[in-house]
Amino acid sequence: MISPFKPDEKPLGKNFLARNKIIAGLSLAVLVIEGRRRSGTLSTAAAAINMNKEVFVTSGSPAPGSPAMGNRMRGSFMTEP
Repeated sequence: MISPFKPDEKPLGKNFLARNKIIAGLSLAVLVIEGRRRSGTLSTAAAAINMNKEVFVTSGSPAPGSPAMGNRMRGSFMTEP
């Protein structure tokens, strides 16, 4: 496990953004399939982009209430191939 936190530190919401940056940094690319607006999906994708990593986004379900972050991201900072 790689973490900037002590082994006995409890998982706190305020630490998730730091974790997401580590995940993005260790990855060759990030694949976004789905995620709610406040799930950390967007922060992980943004961190990857800031590190010049590739970010791939799939189109999720357009159903109301579905966690299809990919549908919202496609028009924001992503480009089509």
